[in-house]
Amino acid sequence: MSNEVLKIIGKNIRKTREDANMTIKELAKRSGIKECSIKKIEEGEYYKLQLSHLNLLADSMNILSKVLLIGV
Repeated sequence: MSNEVLKIIGKNIRKTREDANMTIKELAKRSGIKECSIKKIEEGEYYKLQLSHLNLLADSMNILSKVLLIGV
């Protein structure tokens, strides 16, 4: 994925998490993804991002994965 796409996805994840009043720590606990990885994902700097990561994050926030890809 391009850097631009990673930044957009990261922005969507952060917005969705904040709208749910969820901390990174709580999202990490629910998803099983390390806090440092979530921080990098939200910053658009996690270059190993896979669809499985998006599915885990989306499931943890009770949303569809496509929301993280295209925003709301």
